Amino acid sequence: MVLDPHYRPTEIQDLDLNLSLQGIDVLPPRLRRNLDNGGRFIGIDGRLQGHFEMNYPEDRRLWNGHGEIRLRGDRQGDIYLVNSAFHRTGAPLVRNTRWRWERIDRIDWGRGYAIGDFHLQTLLNPTSLLRPLEGSEQGLRAYGGDGQVLLPGEVWAEMPYDNQPWSPRGFRNRIVDYIETLCRQDPRCGL
Repeated sequence: MVLDPHYRPTEIQDLDLNLSLQGIDVLPPRLRRNLDNGGRFIGIDGRLQGHFEMNYPEDRRLWNGHGEIRLRGDRQGDIYLVNSAFHRTGAPLVRNTRWRWERIDRIDWGRGYAIGDFHLQTLLNPTSLLRPLEGSEQGLRAYGGDGQVLLPGEVWAEMPYDNQPWSPRGFRNRIVDYIETLCRQDPRCGL
């Protein structure tokens, strides 16, 4: 790694990291109280691979980078609820994730987001956050992207997007925004 006094680049090469983060405390208290499955925290796991070069000009709003970082999940779940003993509970919220970022144009420090080029493919299942509907476990066999069989309550999501949380505040903002949006759309959420 070489640091230029004007641009101070950082380069990551041959990244290959298995990660597991348990007990992330981002669930709103009212939602935690309404969860039937004892979920209290979020757990995340997956495999992070790739290479990336980041430039840091003095004006930190102009920080930028390029390369390719990939996060791959598995069938057991990539984001899921865990109870106070840090054991998984309920169906995974997200599984079979394929997430990629190739470019960062700038940083939005207020929201904690990187602005750039990102792509996400995943199976989402919000049913762990909701009280079950009667008969919902009898769901029809459905298929998502790449011919994957969807479990009851799952939806296939594939999206390019232009802002990615990069700080704890940014991830908390994104998760809270997602949960609040979901709960406004479904009265079973209890918020």
